[in-house]
Amino acid sequence: MRRALLALFTLDEADKATDGALVAFCESCHTPIAVMAGELPDREFGALLVWRARSRA
Repeated sequence: MRRALLALFTLDEADKATDGALVAFCESCHTPIAVMAGELPDREFGALLVWRARSRA
């Protein structure tokens, strides 16, 4: 869980620094890989999607 939170913080910083250009690229590969590797459980993946959608609104 700590890795996921650190990754979210880093991703948020990258999102701000690049006006979202880097984030879409990174999320397209890293999120599914993390779920498949068991580093980000499915339930956390759902929460991640909700959090990302709310933070972009």
